[in-house]
Amino acid sequence: MTDSSTLPARPGVPLTDPDVAATVARLERRAGRERASRLEAEAIAEAQLRRSYQHAREVELLAAI
Repeated sequence: MTDSSTLPARPGVPLTDPDVAATVARLERRAGRERASRLEAEAIAEAQLRRSYQHAREVELLAAI
């Protein structure tokens, strides 16, 4: 996680404000969940594509017999 004190300052918004720190933490957690969801979806899609490819190969082999 990024320490809120290392974020670029915005005029009028102190980075030490607890609300800002809480918002940053919330958004970092959200981004982490979205990243995990995307990786899981990619893994599921990859597995399904692998199964489809394997099934197509089996059909080709059976058709060749």
